[in-house]
Amino acid sequence: TFPLDLAAIEAPSTNG
Repeated sequence: TFPLDLAAIEAPSTNG
C-alpha cells in the first residue's frame, strides 16, 4: 500500500 497512512493498516511502521 501507500507509505502514508494505508501502510499502518497493514503494518504499524509509518503511523506508529
